[in-house]
Amino acid sequence: MVKDRVTSHLSLKWELDKVESMLSGPNTFDGSCRSLRIVTYDHSDDHYGWMVLSKLIAKMKGLHAIQWIVDEDLNKQVLHAISQLPQLEKLEVVFQGVPSRRFDELLMSLPVSTLAKMKSICIQFRTLGVSGWNHWPISRARALISYLISNAPAIEQLEIGPNILHRNNNVDLGPPDEPSPALDVVPLFAYLQRRANFQPSLQSFAPLAIKFPISRTTIGFFAKLTTLHLGNHLREHEFVWSTLHTSGIRLTTVVVQWITAPLIQYLQGYHGLRAFHLDICSPLGRYVLDADVLLLLTQALPSHRQTLTDLRFRPSEDMKIDRLAGDHKPVTMLWDIPTVLGHLSSFNWVERLDLVQYMVEMAIDQQIQSLVSNISAITSHQLTSLNSVNIHIVAVNRPIGPRHTPADPFQNFRQCLQYVKELKLEQQPSQHWRRLHIILCIPEEMRTSRMPGIPFPLFRFAHRVVLKEQDVYGLEEYLEETELLNESGSVVQR
Repeated sequence: MVKDRVTSHLSLKWELDKVESMLSGPNTFDGSCRSLRIVTYDHSDDHYGWMVLSKLIAKMKGLHAIQWIVDEDLNKQVLHAISQLPQLEKLEVVFQGVPSRRFDELLMSLPVSTLAKMKSICIQFRTLGVSGWNHWPISRARALISYLISNAPAIEQLEIGPNILHRNNNVDLGPPDEPSPALDVVPLFAYLQRRANFQPSLQSFAPLAIKFPISRTTIGFFAKLTTLHLGNHLREHEFVWSTLHTSGIRLTTVVVQWITAPLIQYLQGYHGLRAFHLDICSPLGRYVLDADVLLLLTQALPSHRQTLTDLRFRPSEDMKIDRLAGDHKPVTMLWDIPTVLGHLSSFNWVERLDLVQYMVEMAIDQQIQSLVSNISAITSHQLTSLNSVNIHIVAVNRPIGPRHTPADPFQNFRQCLQYVKELKLEQQPSQHWRRLHIILCIPEEMRTSRMPGIPFPLFRFAHRVVLKEQDVYGLEEYLEETELLNESGSVVQR
């Protein structure tokens, strides 16, 4: 890697020996590397390590994008090196812990000249709140966000906040009419729009921790908006869709966690949507019903059948509440996959499709029958442009009592894999899809569990398909991924 002068992307996880080796080389990455991802956990006292890392970053003059994943704090040396990069356009900072007060001060020390060049800013953090040790105070968050946005006049992509907002120490968000605290930055956007040299530039917006500041006084800021990700279920967002409609803003990508009547009406009013993602998030996920999805498929999306290429129904990564025993049983993701596919029969241009296989509280024979029928329906369906299918499998035993955890949380899924020795799936010759992902989503309570190697059944298609990892069904983080590739893709021969 060190000798490759055309490397365009580099990922580092506090590998000081590798960093030192790169520094000793003759200008190895000066101009060729455009993207850098750095992960720095629990190294706040390693002054030498920070110094070496900052020197390497300063040397990489060709960097356009940086993703920095940290625990709770940033390092001043590294941030200074980042701020001096002449071509930097995209900065993403991901906090796994609660940002410290020093974090606010450091990011607000970024020179105005650096922010003026920014086209993409993404700040992801844990939660907002009014009080509590595990919250980033709203007042501090508002000050930082105001500084960043005010000094980035050419911003095209903006993402601020977590996917879920919590109230104090209560992880249950409650029903949709009880919104969590969020930043109100309408005055900021109204002020920016009144600037003499204002030019709308924002194309992609994910206000995950702020109220969508769209109104008659701020609509000009969003004149070029094409992508919107709404993920915090605020009541105010009910009015977003009607405002977008009356303002003539036609989105090409929509990402939501909640289907509402205003959203349906907005999508009915124009043509040209290219991507729609429904990220179901528990506990609010239990408000997404079969009827909502049918309305989406039969009333909202048909007007986009000639342009829609990316359709995803999937459990959110934050799906960790209400998955086990409790007072509320989730009623989401019970959608019948063959029925969904039936409504998509006229969507001839869909290339990427994500569906959900829900296998909670199902007997083994039911799991087998459901798994076989749904995968069979997908592989035999006449979606001729389809090249990527993702089946998100939610398969967890429900405990008997609120404090009881099963000895083997994967027992149901394990048994299903053991019983299904072979799936015979017919594939139409007209289909050209390249890969099928089977993903098992595991809630946070079970992320520490380990899953030994499990023999995976042999899948047979009309065109020969082999399992990429045929001996071990591995567990990485909380997502299980196994690819099935046909002969037009890369396969591992038996």
